[in-house]
Amino acid sequence: NYAKVLKKLLSSLDEETIQRTRQAVFSRFFELTPTAESFMKQSSTRMYYIADKIMEMTMDIYESTRHVVDDISGLGLRHVGYGVPTEYFPPMVQAYCEAIEKLCPDKFGPEAFQWSLSLITKILTRVILEGSTVVMKAINTNQESAVRQAVAVAPRGRRALEVLNVCVGTQTISPLYWAIDSGALNCARAIIEDLLTIRADRDVYYYGCDALFTRHPEIVHRMCTSAPSLLLPLFDGLVWRSRLAKDGTRRVNLYIKHLVQDAKGSFSPTLQWLVQYKDPKIMSHIVVALTTDLIWSRFAAFQFLFGRCYFLMTLCLFFVSQSLMKGKDDAVETLEVNVARFALRLWLYIPSLSGLFYSLVKDIVTDFAWGRMNRTGCVPIPKTLTSAKQVGRVMLTFVLIGMFVFEPILWCSSTWMNSNTVMIFSTQCGADEVSQIYSAFSATGMVLFWLLLTDFTVFSMRLSAFSLVCAWVVGEVLLFFLALLFLVLTFATALSAIRSDLKEYNDVVTWIGVLFQVSLGIFPESEFAVIKDELPKFVSLSAFLALVSIFLLSLLVAQLTESYRTMFA
Repeated sequence: NYAKVLKKLLSSLDEETIQRTRQAVFSRFFELTPTAESFMKQSSTRMYYIADKIMEMTMDIYESTRHVVDDISGLGLRHVGYGVPTEYFPPMVQAYCEAIEKLCPDKFGPEAFQWSLSLITKILTRVILEGSTVVMKAINTNQESAVRQAVAVAPRGRRALEVLNVCVGTQTISPLYWAIDSGALNCARAIIEDLLTIRADRDVYYYGCDALFTRHPEIVHRMCTSAPSLLLPLFDGLVWRSRLAKDGTRRVNLYIKHLVQDAKGSFSPTLQWLVQYKDPKIMSHIVVALTTDLIWSRFAAFQFLFGRCYFLMTLCLFFVSQSLMKGKDDAVETLEVNVARFALRLWLYIPSLSGLFYSLVKDIVTDFAWGRMNRTGCVPIPKTLTSAKQVGRVMLTFVLIGMFVFEPILWCSSTWMNSNTVMIFSTQCGADEVSQIYSAFSATGMVLFWLLLTDFTVFSMRLSAFSLVCAWVVGEVLLFFLALLFLVLTFATALSAIRSDLKEYNDVVTWIGVLFQVSLGIFPESEFAVIKDELPKFVSLSAFLALVSIFLLSLLVAQLTESYRTMFA
């Protein structure tokens, strides 16, 4: 029984013996076939791992034959991609058999090992020979012209199958994916262009769009992560333009079915992948633009508008309760106003605050459950909290909680409940410090409400582009203020070091305030006349003003212009 003999042989080997066997195998193999070194350029650790896997497979093929044959078929298809000649297999078998013969004195152990290794080699050879199609061989050359010639010999009805699926037994490999993974992007581009070319054979038309997305429904995601340069050829291939013009226009067909829905009829995640890729040029492509417009107008617009209208109503109620009904100290309170203000603020604290808090907790728990975390150092941050909109929602939630804690109606409740002179739901009970804190929270909440309302810009492409530009150039403006702060600190410390008779301008803090006022153009002209008498300080102040108004502002304009041009190029 070969299985028992081989199992006994391999289990008797210790680590030192296995290490000597590895070295002996590869030394003998490279001695028999020196050219094989060009295919095995891995580290010694990787080569030893390969040697161990080969010895494990010789034993596993006796115990789980079907599973091992599938693994060998997949390994053979990968060897097709690597372009490994089958002539190297017999020397490898010979090197292994010679090494095993030195370890085992009897003939049964080496004979069992040679039988199983020879069987593995034969299966591997058959898979490589069957899988070495003309397309795979052309991809190995990394020449676009060779791929086009290889595909050209295939019948029109089988072109898509030749470049998308090579099947041997139960294992398959995609020549297109292999070209992408191996870095042969020119070959991959040639395959995509050939697939997405419409061809006719009498009354039958051939177009590989359906075959491409059926075989690889995640093709857009693979390109976003591994081959972004292939996205434009892919989307260009989904556009057909008529060669005939009528009244100065041509008919254009866009094949976006597979970008809208998947094979199960659900929404395709293609747009989600493209949004995560964050490339404005790809998003402005006619195919992507039509897809987004179709999904938006037919489905998403109503859902979005419903949610935003509720938020807009909450903003209106917030404005009425905090601005129009905030209550003035010198105004005469009325019962109607107090009750209306209490009802509006009750709406803010119960439905609005509880809804925001529930959605926030739900999103955070979902991120933790699915492992969607971004790490900043050693601190895990839920992915929900990495977007500006979600951060704004978190801030608004805490602002509303702060407003509830410092609500003047609650602080005055003991007064109007125990006194007949104070009207019910009054906010005038002498709690001025609480009212000041509450007003600060109220103003912050008003700003956050309006900022979160910028989502309505999606209804206008022009407004969306403007808001996108504003967000894009914020970084440039921050750099400008950083440079301005550096100049202010530099000149403030220098001016404070100059001896002067002007006692009101002798410390650093004063000069920092002066320089910021000069930068904003709000420094009083009368003060210039006072500083003008001090020549060193006047010269320094003039130099600062020239740097800010001429150099920094001009640089800011140039940065904003270049950012705008880069974004819409």
